[in-house]
Amino acid sequence: MRKLATIRTVQQTRSIQGADLIELSVVDGWKCVTKKGECAVGSPAIYCEIDSFLPVREEFEFLRESSLETMDHREGFRLRTVKLRGQISQGLLLRPEILGLPYLLGEDVTDDLGIVRYEPPSPACKGGEVVVPFPSFISKTDEKHIHHAAC
Repeated sequence: MRKLATIRTVQQTRSIQGADLIELSVVDGWKCVTKKGECAVGSPAIYCEIDSFLPVREEFEFLRESSLETMDHREGFRLRTVKLRGQISQGLLLRPEILGLPYLLGEDVTDDLGIVRYEPPSPACKGGEVVVPFPSFISKTDEKHIHHAAC
């Protein structure tokens, strides 16, 4: 299973031109917009990846206006890549203290926070059948399938 939320170290912070309340924090190459002063270089943070579905909890309520979705008949907050003040944000950084438990760098805290992978609903017009485009990495041919050649 994919680790959607892990404890990582903030490697860099940068100011965002024209923004007084937010800044850019970098964790393992991922850029996240954070509240100014919330993340310091070298400090631990919970990095939540894009395509995470966060449960409705007090700590995540600031996401309600922009990220509220319904998945499997329950409400939650879907993380996706967004642009804030012209800066791309590729996930969410949270303070590890929200766990209320001791933590270790690299630890997977996906289950502790109740986070699951976001799965988009299948369109109702498909009648339950999901049709996807033919994969581009497979070449198409007019050759008969081996099962048909034997008949």
